[in-house]
Amino acid sequence: MNSLWEKINVKSKYRITMKKLIIIILTVSLWSHIYADCESFLEDHVGWTIIASKTIEGYLDSGEEYSDDFEGCEYARMIFFADETAVTCSDYNPDYSHRPTAIILERSKKEFKMIVEGEEFGIRFLK
Repeated sequence: MNSLWEKINVKSKYRITMKKLIIIILTVSLWSHIYADCESFLEDHVGWTIIASKTIEGYLDSGEEYSDDFEGCEYARMIFFADETAVTCSDYNPDYSHRPTAIILERSKKEFKMIVEGEEFGIRFLK
């Protein structure tokens, strides 16, 4: 009788060990994928400097009404931030979010872009 319980305990320990091993393998593979994405993203932005992180409040297209969400960029679209600043889009890239965070990047005081939820948008600051 005692040896039967020992066999059951060995099988239970083996199952628990296998579950832990599977969890470890999945975790490591997930982190390596995230690291590779991060490394690739950073590689693409060598020479750029993060100058701000802002919440987008809305946008305004020429001749249209103000909209309180973010629908990506269209040429000359004005993007308004919660800190009462604004930029103008310099390219076309559709997207949709409600009050997302924008990371503003600068290169050589002439070139700017913002990253919103992983998407890049060319911008110009309003004078």
